[in-house]
Amino acid sequence: MVNQLVDPNTLEAPNFALEHYAGSRRTLVEAGLTEEQAVDVLTRTWHRTQLVAWTKIDDEALTMRTNNNGTASWVPAASVRGAKAIPDGELTWEQLSEAVPRFIVAMQQAKWAADRVPMLAQFWGNLQMHPFH
Repeated sequence: MVNQLVDPNTLEAPNFALEHYAGSRRTLVEAGLTEEQAVDVLTRTWHRTQLVAWTKIDDEALTMRTNNNGTASWVPAASVRGAKAIPDGELTWEQLSEAVPRFIVAMQQAKWAADRVPMLAQFWGNLQMHPFH
């Protein structure tokens, strides 16, 4: 399971221009890229790798399921769908109002970037106050 609690969009990539990464750059330069292009390719590759790992977190999360014989087992959360789950488009404003505070707490527990949590809280508040909701 991936152990990554920080959104990779907020991380700073390693400085691939440093001597430490000369071997990695050399392969790309020998293939015809400039040093700057090689650094850019390595940086973008690092970022994409971090994003892929980040998106796998939810897919790899485990949840407990009760089997037919009454025993419990851990299964991937992606394989279990709640029977009472309501599609987003069918949520009432009251249900959304109940979910938002829980989601904000979950964002804080997941260590979302400090500026993202109040930004989304304000967004949801504006939706609730909008005359067309």
